Amino acid sequence: MGVIRKGQETPLHPPYPRGDRTLRQANQKPHVEYWHELLAYIDSAYVQKLGSHYPWNNLARKNLWNMARVHSAWGVMALWELYLEGNSAWARRTAWSVYGMIRDAGRLMDDLRFKHLAAKHEESLARQRFGRFAKASDVLSRFTGTSFEVMLPNPNEFRDSSKWIEEAGCDGADRTKTGLIDGGLL
Repeated sequence: MGVIRKGQETPLHPPYPRGDRTLRQANQKPHVEYWHELLAYIDSAYVQKLGSHYPWNNLARKNLWNMARVHSAWGVMALWELYLEGNSAWARRTAWSVYGMIRDAGRLMDDLRFKHLAAKHEESLARQRFGRFAKASDVLSRFTGTSFEVMLPNPNEFRDSSKWIEEAGCDGADRTKTGLIDGGLL
């Protein structure tokens, strides 16, 4: 048994009789996609609004990190854009800070423009990183190794999937080729 001297912290696990010689891995840090892009966007939007760079501190970064873990980077970008556009008393009082945006997040998410702005930011981030926004056929072709076109029916034209199967010219055995499995869309 190991001896713990005065002033030392206790170990997280009891000491092993022959010593602990294995390497221990720390838990992986939770990942936020587009983290640097989010920080750059917030700073540039702040510069456009107020003419100076955002006064960053660790608390503001940690608050943004936690918001981005929950709402994704593009959702936080949309919140920030709506927050800077708005002229609420809380925004003026907190000098358009990250803390003020978090405080107003409930009101901002109720804004009708929020989902549209979030989708716009998601698409621009994907274009920036990958050159274009991914389509469903891109994802499917990565798994199958072949390229094919995903055919989706016009909902106003075909109400019944059996008519769509007949229009595509396949029987029940070919349904997976047209994007149908068991009579339903993928």
